[in-house]
Amino acid sequence: MKVVTYHYIRNFKKNLKYFRFLEFKNFKKQLNFFKSKKKFITQKEFIDIIENRIKPPKNSILLTFDDGILDHYKFVFKELKRRKIFGIFFVSTAPIEKNIFLNVHKIHLLIGKITGNILLNQLNNLIKPSMIDNKKKSLFKNRTYSSQNDFYSVKTFKQTLNYFMVNKYKTKVLDALLKKNKINTKVKNFYLSLKQLKEMKNNGMMIGSHTYSHEVLSKLSYNNQKKEISRSVRLIKNKLGKSQFTTFCYPYGEKYTYNQHTLNILKKLKVKASFIVHSKKIDCKKLLSKKLEIPRFDCNEFPFGSIKKIKYK
Repeated sequence: MKVVTYHYIRNFKKNLKYFRFLEFKNFKKQLNFFKSKKKFITQKEFIDIIENRIKPPKNSILLTFDDGILDHYKFVFKELKRRKIFGIFFVSTAPIEKNIFLNVHKIHLLIGKITGNILLNQLNNLIKPSMIDNKKKSLFKNRTYSSQNDFYSVKTFKQTLNYFMVNKYKTKVLDALLKKNKINTKVKNFYLSLKQLKEMKNNGMMIGSHTYSHEVLSKLSYNNQKKEISRSVRLIKNKLGKSQFTTFCYPYGEKYTYNQHTLNILKKLKVKASFIVHSKKIDCKKLLSKKLEIPRFDCNEFPFGSIKKIKYK
């Protein structure tokens, strides 16, 4: 069985000319490709694989979608529903619970509108040495974004904000950058609503947790990790039904973004299956022994899945 992960799926927007996304027309082409080569896993088959040790069908594929963004209702859900394809949608719940626009997506909007060199200069003018955790910088600098084809300035901008900066300063710095570059952030225009999630669930999709606010879990203490995960899992169960099969995927997805604390918390919360980002096909035996670290391929590793690249003039 192969599991595939997606993020942004949309059409081009002039005000975000550097934004990285999979064009909707190519998403549909990729679904056609998968249909010709693979068997899409149904929700029942997925639950049977995890809970009842049923062997996955030969050449099977499971589709997953991260971040709980509105793209997944406007484009993905309606297309999957039309084709009768099952998908799992992982949602960070702060936008639903507290109307909070997540820092990770503020970064995406900034690098989607402004060139990396300009952004990095603006950032360097805002931050002070005390805002950077040098231990985290040493730990993450050579491990993060190594597989992404980014400009040096874009990579450094993302690393600084997501991994090196002390968390308590991040929101204030990002909001200053958004204001300077005249970027508006409205939760209702960017994220899935609870009403939409209910509709998706009622039409055969599965809704999983992606933490509360999409922070790098390995940067957090045990207690703060527990709050991030349990708050999200609790909201999904309370609002979408306690019979909800509990799934989870790690923010940023790489092995260095979580730790043993994370795994222990997921076990205590009785999470059935969790997903990482690692390009690897998995057989039934390994899947059942690693249900909290199920690998996923990125969509751009298959035909028609190439993400629109940043191109500076």
